[in-house]
Amino acid sequence: MLSYEEEERYSLEGNVRGGFFEMRLDLLTGKTNTMGLHEQITEMRVKEVEEKTSRLFVKNLLKESDFSLEKIASLANVSLEFVKKVKARIRR
Repeated sequence: MLSYEEEERYSLEGNVRGGFFEMRLDLLTGKTNTMGLHEQITEMRVKEVEEKTSRLFVKNLLKESDFSLEKIASLANVSLEFVKKVKARIRR
């Protein structure tokens, strides 16, 4: 449990950082400067876009080239398992 002074300090920092939710998260986790909700959502969206882009690139390489699965994985900077999953989806 936080002392009154600690809770007051977190409250002020939370207001400066601009987020009630961030402040409460800091209080619950005992950490400060955790990633904000907006930052987390942005990071998740970036990962989704990167995966979609990789999947499309792999799909095009599978359809339009004679490269081995290993070579495609290397070119797309993805795992061999990822390439195999994309290939399996194409066959459906």
